[in-house]
Amino acid sequence: GTNFELSNNTMCKFGLKKTPANIIDSHTATCVAPQSHIVKVQVEFSSNGIDWSTHGASFTYTYLPQIILLEPSAGLVTGGNQIEIVGRYFNSSGQGWCLFH
Repeated sequence: GTNFELSNNTMCKFGLKKTPANIIDSHTATCVAPQSHIVKVQVEFSSNGIDWSTHGASFTYTYLPQIILLEPSAGLVTGGNQIEIVGRYFNSSGQGWCLFH
């Protein structure tokens, strides 16, 4: 956006839920997304809490991935083991990362 003004009532609206906004500069603001059960919402901005932007952007909520099954569950200390991970809420792009720690 442009011409963001610092005030006590700067807000973002995720669907119907309002959250405080922090103005970084005249072109940048930050907001923390509230919890939602709606997957896709429209985000709008207000510098006074009354008048809202009318051409906001779409925001999509996602779930954290969950692992249900890991096969095998153990492997050699030298590595190189191929594993199969079964779960839900994986990224539908077909890309992902495994982290071993």
